[in-house]
Amino acid sequence: KGSLQSEVKVLRVVREWMFQRQLGSRSAWDRLLRSADRFNEKTLRLQDLHRALIINDVPLSAPEIDFMFESLS
Repeated sequence: KGSLQSEVKVLRVVREWMFQRQLGSRSAWDRLLRSADRFNEKTLRLQDLHRALIINDVPLSAPEIDFMFESLS
């Protein structure tokens, strides 16, 4: 149950961030890749995801970012 609540919260926060900035999925992903200097690689490691989300002011805690990474991996 806790992981479902975490997943719902993470998705809600990321979708709200995308909506506020008028970003589609591809544009949001590209922005995160550029923020972490990983655009050419097209992948994010855990530390890259933390960096990109912090730089872009996505309001997730470190454990939530870890959860997001694990869910996407």
